[in-house]
Amino acid sequence: MTTDDAFDVLGSLADTVADLLRDVALDHPRIPGSAWFAGLLDSHPRLLVAAIVTFLVLSRLDRTIRGRRTTKDPIRLFPPELKDAARVQAGGRCEMTGPFGRCRRPGEHADHWIPWSRGGASNAANLVLACAPHNLRKSARMPSRMATRGIARRRRRYAPAAACRRPGCRWSPV
Repeated sequence: MTTDDAFDVLGSLADTVADLLRDVALDHPRIPGSAWFAGLLDSHPRLLVAAIVTFLVLSRLDRTIRGRRTTKDPIRLFPPELKDAARVQAGGRCEMTGPFGRCRRPGEHADHWIPWSRGGASNAANLVLACAPHNLRKSARMPSRMATRGIARRRRRYAPAAACRRPGCRWSPV
């Protein structure tokens, strides 16, 4: 099969698909835009089918890229001594934002600021002390830059100068 034969087969396939789409569009005149779609199929059938195929291929490619697995820290849980150090540093309180500044509930959970499932490290730079409602609400979501800046700003008040004030650290298998 030569290249010209392949283009002829693809062209006839595109014409067949365009005819099917035109028939569907004309059979359902109450669907908004169906007459416009049928007219477009009459004027540029191969171009429209090529656009649809391109869209389908690119959406599949996008799903493949977005669904790519990140490398994860082999250690999921924070060590107890790291949790204790974070609890002392935060004064035992949740580090998240409540309705009037810093949350007043006790910090019960050691939370990965960058979620472990998205490549966050299980180290002191990625640990944030959170109350149960805040940790469960955050779940595996990526925090916003504004939330990260807010915690860094609040940590200036209670964290020692040598401590990591800006939360968030990705794991790298170096």
